[in-house]
Amino acid sequence: NLITLAFGINDASSNDVSIGTINDTTSDTVMGAVYQCVNYIYSQTKKVQIVLCGTTRQSGTWSTRLADINEKLKAFAEKYKLAFVDMTECPINQYNGTSSDGLTTDGTHFNDDGYILLGQYMCGQLSKYYGY
Repeated sequence: NLITLAFGINDASSNDVSIGTINDTTSDTVMGAVYQCVNYIYSQTKKVQIVLCGTTRQSGTWSTRLADINEKLKAFAEKYKLAFVDMTECPINQYNGTSSDGLTTDGTHFNDDGYILLGQYMCGQLSKYYGY
């Protein structure tokens, strides 16, 4: 049983919320909210494997904040022994940022074709961890 937790631009777009550290445990920071999510899942069942997904690559306003969140998500996954899928490595990122690419609705949010490519990437990454 796998549960994927994905965090993205909506989690990064508010400078009102600190990113925090991988040691945060309250929902006052982005990383604390990640901890809260993982902790809640494990409080419900230990019979799952959690896959933590980073954000897709973005250029512009949120790129530095997203890169910081990605690095902390990766470190969090390592600390808590969770699988981590680095979405910045996803080939779809070469198209992200333009609405004329045919893979997004607005240059950020994927359309059906974009999600198909994203799903193929996820399957490949999960097979590295779990041999599917």
